[in-house]
Amino acid sequence: MRRQWGSAMRAAEQAGCMVNGTPVMLQTTCAVHSGSSGGPLFSNHSGNLLGIITSNTRDNNTGATYPHLNFSIPITVLQPALQQYSQTQDLGGLRELDRAAEPVRVVWRLQRPLAEAPRSKL
Repeated sequence: MRRQWGSAMRAAEQAGCMVNGTPVMLQTTCAVHSGSSGGPLFSNHSGNLLGIITSNTRDNNTGATYPHLNFSIPITVLQPALQQYSQTQDLGGLRELDRAAEPVRVVWRLQRPLAEAPRSKL
C-alpha cells in the first residue's frame, strides 16, 4: 500500500547556507512543485523533520521552474518559535523570524549581500 504524504517531501541530496556558524537555509534536490511551500521536508534516512519548504528555483526570464532545486528553512531555526507557540499559544516567537538579522534575511530572500548601500539617484 502506497502512503500519501501530501506536500511532505523526502529530502534527497542536500546542502546548506550558514550565517555565523548557524544553518539558515537548506538546498535540496527532492521534487518540490508549485503549492508545496510551507510543507515539511523529511530525511530519507531517519524520517526526521529537516525543515519547512520555502521555494523552488525559477528562471525569471523564461518563467520556467526547476522543481529539483529548492530551498527550506531548517527546523533548527524554527524549533524555538514552535516550542514557544506549543507552550503558550503565542505567535510572538514566529513573528521574531521577521526580525532576523540582515545576513539571514539576505539568504532567505535568495539575494547576494550588497557590497555597499545603493546610492539614491535623486
